Amino acid sequence: MGNVFSADLFYSVQPELFDIMEKMQILAAEHGVQALGLPPVADYVRSGTGMTPEQRQNSFGDMVEIALESCCCQD
Repeated sequence: MGNVFSADLFYSVQPELFDIMEKMQILAAEHGVQALGLPPVADYVRSGTGMTPEQRQNSFGDMVEIALESCCCQD
């Protein structure tokens, strides 16, 4: 278990980031490591609508549980 770095870049355009990631003990980044990301989506930027803090607190656990069951319990 460890930290994972994620960005919207297909290839890193800043090689110095690898030094920073190493200092932060990031285990999974660009090459050779399988990882699963479960970023919750709570806001719709275009309309400005989103979940309340209470909705976020009470529903994200359910979302993570459903996602893990769907990907980890396959035969």
